[in-house]
Amino acid sequence: MDLRGRLRSLKLKLNRRHFGTLGVHPTTYLARGSNIHRSLVMGAYGYIGPGAEIPAGIRMGKYVIIGPYFMITGNDHLFEQPGCAVIFSGRPQPRESIIGDDVWIGARVIIMRGVHIGHGAIIAAGSVVTRDIEPYSIVGGVPAKEIRKRFLPEQARVHDEYLALPAMQGQFCPPFK
Repeated sequence: MDLRGRLRSLKLKLNRRHFGTLGVHPTTYLARGSNIHRSLVMGAYGYIGPGAEIPAGIRMGKYVIIGPYFMITGNDHLFEQPGCAVIFSGRPQPRESIIGDDVWIGARVIIMRGVHIGHGAIIAAGSVVTRDIEPYSIVGGVPAKEIRKRFLPEQARVHDEYLALPAMQGQFCPPFK
């Protein structure tokens, strides 16, 4: 491993220690300035940008990249009790959110708690995701709606075969100068 690779590995170990996220793969980078619950489970070669808000009960696959100021929130207040203010009406059991493998989530995306994001999906910056997203869908907007599919069916089959392989390091983009 070259010097750059060793420094990256050390930085990743320090980040996991900072966040206390033992369920996050050692190759995944969690940017500082985020509020990430220590129960997060996340696969290999992922990235979470700064300013993220990630509560308990979240699972993410491998190769997931998330832009800055991402948030998973909502579905955490009871509000349908007549004669009782929302603040006093209690909270339901938290619902698990699952983000599949090879998902790209843009900056300032909000995902409602309990939503499932399929493998290979792309979510445009600034979107609010209120419903489950099908695999290989490109979505955007408020609320997020499908713009198009990322792959044709045969291409999706080939990509599914790739994602079924054990995680392996590819070539990272060179840093900007």
